[in-house]
Amino acid sequence: MLEFRIDATDDHHRQPNGARSMWKGDSVQLGIELPELRGFWELGVALSDDGETITYSWGVPAGVDREVSPWRDLSIKRLDTTTHYRFGLDLETLGNGEALGDRLNFNIL
Repeated sequence: MLEFRIDATDDHHRQPNGARSMWKGDSVQLGIELPELRGFWELGVALSDDGETITYSWGVPAGVDREVSPWRDLSIKRLDTTTHYRFGLDLETLGNGEALGDRLNFNIL
């Protein structure tokens, strides 16, 4: 599993959008490219204004089922001015985890 701990400081947390449009508000967006797949993952996670955790996959590599979720152990908490994102991404779901070795490219926005 690929584990993430992200602490985002922001004076006002705003996420009034649905899953598909979460990029318009406070959220974490990831782009992950695996060497053996054609295309790349475009993933997002956010804490809605209603306190719900939302996730979305804008893009998946060719041949990957968009409905299969790579998210594991997902937790988002807002404390004062910091939003704490804790989650894992299952490497087997993302692609063949054993074939990765030290070759993984990703971007976080």
